[in-house]
Amino acid sequence: MFLEKVNKGKKWAIAIIVIILLVEVFSTGYVYHNYISSGRADIASAKLFQGFVRFIIVGTILFFVYKGDRWAKWLSIVLLMLGGLISLSTLLIIFNIVLLAMGVIYLSVAIILISSASMNEFFRYQRGSIHINSSENMNDFHEDINL
Repeated sequence: MFLEKVNKGKKWAIAIIVIILLVEVFSTGYVYHNYISSGRADIASAKLFQGFVRFIIVGTILFFVYKGDRWAKWLSIVLLMLGGLISLSTLLIIFNIVLLAMGVIYLSVAIILISSASMNEFFRYQRGSIHINSSENMNDFHEDINL
């Protein structure tokens, strides 16, 4: 039971990391394409570099989320909530399907990070707060008092 929950949390964590990184790549490509197609190659290359730097930063934060670091999880939640709310609020000014998709994805991922019990168990396991006692019975586990 415990190992199944941890494995399910691991799959969710990997899926979320892949989704967020794909959104980063797609949004960078989308912005780059918009500037190139409007004849603004100078701004396009700056936006491409900015997207690359953002990808590295987001990837680093997500690496620490995967490791189970609380600060990275909560930083991600705050940034995803802000990004989602800003994307959706921008829809009041101009409708854009990309902004709508980003807003929904970011808010959904933030809610999953907050509420998923299996992901929280996986993060606790990653931090070493939960240990499997023996190889005979994989369902036995030990929780440290200092969570």
